[in-house]
Amino acid sequence: MTRSLQRKWSAALVAAGLVATSALAACSSSGDNNKTSVGGGNGKGPIKIGVEIPTSGPRASASTVYGAVAKALGTSKLPGTDTIDGRKVQIIIRDNQGTGPGAAAATRQLLDQDKVDAIIGPLYTTEALSALPLVKKAGVLEFALTGCPDCGDGAKYPTTFSVESNRPTQMPSTIARMQKANVKKVAILESADPTGTAYNDAFTAAAGKAGITIATTATFSAGALDLGSQAAQLKSSGADAVYLATAVPTDVANAAKAMKEIQYEPYVFGNAAAAVTVVVQAAGDEWIKKWAASGYGTRATRPNPASQDATFADQVMAISPVVAAVAPINLAAGVLDSFHMIKNAIEATHSTDGKTLAKWLQDNGYPDGLKADYKFTSTVHNGMAADQQSVVQPGTLQNGIPLRAGESG
Repeated sequence: MTRSLQRKWSAALVAAGLVATSALAACSSSGDNNKTSVGGGNGKGPIKIGVEIPTSGPRASASTVYGAVAKALGTSKLPGTDTIDGRKVQIIIRDNQGTGPGAAAATRQLLDQDKVDAIIGPLYTTEALSALPLVKKAGVLEFALTGCPDCGDGAKYPTTFSVESNRPTQMPSTIARMQKANVKKVAILESADPTGTAYNDAFTAAAGKAGITIATTATFSAGALDLGSQAAQLKSSGADAVYLATAVPTDVANAAKAMKEIQYEPYVFGNAAAAVTVVVQAAGDEWIKKWAASGYGTRATRPNPASQDATFADQVMAISPVVAAVAPINLAAGVLDSFHMIKNAIEATHSTDGKTLAKWLQDNGYPDGLKADYKFTSTVHNGMAADQQSVVQPGTLQNGIPLRAGESG
């Protein structure tokens, strides 16, 4: 049954031609990779932006929504992405296979072979930790699609920024929702990888301050299909809620199925992955009403999404109705936000030097983002603050925009 959930998630995307393969890597080693002064329309070749996501391996289906938007950059489907500072844009997508070694290899390809001017990605903490030192050494501007602690540490990695929040900033809205549901005792299901650890640490600290008891922590290997023993451990703890410390939709869906099979249907809280359709299908129409997913920008949620997010939702629908139906646009919005921040910084400075671009972003931010009004400092490169985040109700997608938990409309 758990295998069928993964097949269901992947099959719909494959049918729509959205699962990325090696064919996505529109590679090129030609062109001037001028890093100091690009100048508008000076004929020095395209601005090359690398996108690093898993397009093969167990995490490939989770990155499909990101790949769909990345492939549309530079086309009429996403207006304003065809040129930067008078030069054409070339998007180069590299597969990091969802692993640390794969991320290191993909990053080296982008930097050494493709000679990109900026990078969007990676998607998960394990990948980011391998890529960060390489990006730092090259001095290239990078926008990570994960909120890993190091991804937002501007002092440690001065040219890397994150379009996600730092994990602790997701917790105020999560804890508030738990308190509204009168949750007192929580069990944690943690993926045994750096992403799971970071979420667990952030939640445990916030729960302690709020007087919420942690009953038990069950761990599992990322990509595991059978979580029956972990579900039994959660149930036997007597917890009235479960916190899911994992960011992979298929892992969340497998956890839901395992808990449902033993008739354990408590309140469930998680990050953005908990609102993806494959999770809703696994939990069922009734139990999903007791779920909540955090880490969503208030702009990309109903009942009152921002105008730019409504427009982006229509664009995603045109790119792929399947993507709009199975995943909130909040996820893929980070790709377009990253692109526009790269574009704004290059056009303002006429440079592709990573430190020059980083300094401009720290001084100016990006107030028109889809996910947030991004603001950075020299040390804090997570631009999505706690007051710009909300908890959403899974199962309420309309044209890719979910409803905030406790709201109507």
